[in-house]
Amino acid sequence: MELNITVVSGQPVEDLASLNQWLRRERDLAGALTLGRKAPSEQELGGAWDVLSVAVGSGGTFAVLAHSLEVWFRNRPTTTIRITRGANSVELNASSAKELPELLKVLADAGSLE
Repeated sequence: MELNITVVSGQPVEDLASLNQWLRRERDLAGALTLGRKAPSEQELGGAWDVLSVAVGSGGTFAVLAHSLEVWFRNRPTTTIRITRGANSVELNASSAKELPELLKVLADAGSLE
């Protein structure tokens, strides 16, 4: 299953790059990460990286992702991320990061109903 992570902050490109580097340090996630760009509008030439896709399986990968994000948020108290799977998404920040394991489960379960 694939989860897409976008950053909602004053510095989305820098924060997404930081998150990408942080998650790549996790052995279980390093090969599962892909940076991407949304398609530019007709008025745009193209943009910077704006989405981080994570291919996750069941079980341990979710736990590794949840823990790693919780620790990453400790240094980014004002940053919010949006995790999307299909039409379903959740938003997280430093104060809600502890809920991440449950929220990831909700996304996984919701995706299985589509």
